[in-house]
Amino acid sequence: MARQVNTVEIPVSEAGSTQSVPPTFLEGLGGQILVWSGLWVLITSTALIILFIVKLPAMPGYVNLPPEEFKTELANYKQLCEVFLNPIKDIFDITVTKTVIPIVTLLLGYLFGKGKS
Repeated sequence: MARQVNTVEIPVSEAGSTQSVPPTFLEGLGGQILVWSGLWVLITSTALIILFIVKLPAMPGYVNLPPEEFKTELANYKQLCEVFLNPIKDIFDITVTKTVIPIVTLLLGYLFGKGKS
């Protein structure tokens, strides 16, 4: 009993060609929001780092202090730096962590989830 084999002929002009589907409105808008969000995080982070470096209180000279006074002065300086750093942490928390990161996570979940379904 001979088996009959069916062959499929593909014209040379169609071999290796794929059909490209343009992105939907949400995919295009999501990509743009991701780019702008990344730029926002970069600019905000850079500005806050520059603000921290420029405005950080200078460490006073502790050249000839006894060890007990040195410890208290160093503790005072650390406390001053923490008081200065807390508003910068709060600004970063409000502008990046609580607003941009959830939106980016939502968009990435949508874009990657849509690609797998």
